[in-house]
Amino acid sequence: MSVYVIASVSLFVTIFVSGSIPLLYRWKQHHFDIFLCFGAGVLLSAAFLHMLPTAIESSGEQTGLFVLGGFLLLFFAEQFTMTHACSEEACPNHKVGLSALLGLSIHSIITGIALGVSFLGVSLLDGASHSVVYAMLFAVLIHKIPESLTLAAMLLASAWKRRTSFIAILVFALMSPLGIWLSRYYSGNALGAALGVSTGTFLYIASSDLLPHLHKKEAHRWWNLTAFTVGLLLLAFQRHSH
Repeated sequence: MSVYVIASVSLFVTIFVSGSIPLLYRWKQHHFDIFLCFGAGVLLSAAFLHMLPTAIESSGEQTGLFVLGGFLLLFFAEQFTMTHACSEEACPNHKVGLSALLGLSIHSIITGIALGVSFLGVSLLDGASHSVVYAMLFAVLIHKIPESLTLAAMLLASAWKRRTSFIAILVFALMSPLGIWLSRYYSGNALGAALGVSTGTFLYIASSDLLPHLHKKEAHRWWNLTAFTVGLLLLAFQRHSH
């Protein structure tokens, strides 16, 4: 069986199953807050430690422009398209679900492309073993689990219906396999630009949608801070391991 098929199926199953976990249980509001704090840590760590360095390697001085473009993309999208009848004070999470789905989906496609390209690079090396390929796949699978949990929690916190959230998780689970199959059309410059845009979306979601709201949650402040720190350290550890 092709490594591309194995990788695609593994990613789809891992992302969908892990993303479904928060949807299968009834959660109290402070549980959502903990998940969202964890998600903020994951997004910031992914943006600064994983995505931004790679984007700089590919795009150089233009990286800042792409990051700003991704940040402004979600800013204007929320201003003109992601509107609801309630006020910001009445439902402070109402926009974060769609923002998170868009930002994480872009990142998942890019991750799939990068993984597919890395498979090709390893296959061209003399004497390269399959263990290297599967080690790379395993690293990506571990990386996607906290992202999937984060997305599901943000969808529920945004008052999405569970059925709609399952559909969103299903769509999200298809993004990395899509990226793997798009890797045959790989372009280094295009990938760097897309990675910069994705970094900007992560920074926007964490700084604009998550952290300001969670600053108001005094009742469980230490739980929230712990979850945020765990999210940061989890992907920081992955970066060190890579």
